Amino acid sequence: MPETTFMYRFACPTLAAASENTAFLWDVPTATLVQTVPNVGRRQRDGGVLGDLRYIDVSEEHVFLCGVQETRIFKRANNSLILRIPATETLSSRWKVGLEPTGFKSFGELVVPMRARTVIAKKPSAPPKLPFSAIHVSRSGRDIAALTVDDRLVVLRDFERVAKGQITYADASLEIHLTPFSRSSFSRSPSRPRSIYLAFECGRVSAVTTSGVYIVTLDAAGCGLFDPEVHPQGRNTSLGIIDGYASFPQDVSFAHLAASYIPFFNKREALSDVSCLQLTATGLYMTWDLHDLPPRNSTRRTSGRYVDSAAQITHRSRGAVNVGRAGTARVNSRGALDRDVYADDGGGGGGGGGGGGGGGYDYDEEEAEEEDEEEEEAHGNDGHDGWADLNHPDLPMLLALMMRARTNDHVVCCIDFNPRV
Repeated sequence: MPETTFMYRFACPTLAAASENTAFLWDVPTATLVQTVPNVGRRQRDGGVLGDLRYIDVSEEHVFLCGVQETRIFKRANNSLILRIPATETLSSRWKVGLEPTGFKSFGELVVPMRARTVIAKKPSAPPKLPFSAIHVSRSGRDIAALTVDDRLVVLRDFERVAKGQITYADASLEIHLTPFSRSSFSRSPSRPRSIYLAFECGRVSAVTTSGVYIVTLDAAGCGLFDPEVHPQGRNTSLGIIDGYASFPQDVSFAHLAASYIPFFNKREALSDVSCLQLTATGLYMTWDLHDLPPRNSTRRTSGRYVDSAAQITHRSRGAVNVGRAGTARVNSRGALDRDVYADDGGGGGGGGGGGGGGGYDYDEEEAEEEDEEEEEAHGNDGHDGWADLNHPDLPMLLALMMRARTNDHVVCCIDFNPRV
């Protein structure tokens, strides 16, 4: 008998969808249902239930389900439930990190580093019931990142060690308070931050909440990231990016993380409407309300150094983005190149002909293409096809993002990271 599904996730080549009690896995290239995982919502002996579904993800070996009551991870080899995280335990981590912005000098500094410091948490008399609103697994299938409903991020390296009982969830996980304390205070007012979207790719986690857009590089020391504004000259990054890292045991997940945020995206209403967020090895893509873009004459240029260096935000015609060029490796240094920040309503509707611009933005497509070509030639990328830089699994995600933008009258924004050697 057919079942109504409520959540789906496409992790190429697998499409996963879940009903109240069953997860279905399709192989998309062959259009074949390859596996069903039954009884995903079954009540456990201790009375625990999954609750209403909030999110699903899939890897080659596991299926991940977020419910209102708990999060469950199933092993695909035998459909067994190997790990449960009740909503009352999502924030039980002994290791907590708070983020604080370092400040930025101008609108043009698009990605700004944040200081990460350890937080001494007071154990509440009654644990809060905060389910995960989203969960993602790394492409390696080993690590997970999850977002609570109130914009706290939890990362867990090698989650199977918790499933096997080698270490507790509280000892292994790392909880990150995304919203700076100075802007949040975690009050119960209507302005309390809410989680909107989560992405996890290529060693980075990005989260959109009603307080902003955040990017976390999980192994900043391994990536060779070092920022003199955050860490004094001469300080060895092997000592840890997080202030107070020395108090962390080796089993803690990703103690060498580095964080940054994007101050341009700061309007709560527009952040609430973000309908898609994706990461690739070279950039971040997200939808944004067409009416909250800066006018063409507000262009800024900047050159700077960031913990997670990025240099460009581009807005193309409605529902589209210059994905091909955004994937191009432009520079292999710590510094950010001079870039343009500009906005455009396109007039062409993002794909087909037809008029209808309506936004009043002045955009010369030929001029923009000439600038891109000159820039690519200057950096040795003349004639390079940017699509080739995107891994095959990235393409359907980006296409889905552009479709979301067209549906919601949004544009797609691209934050172009500076690749490193």
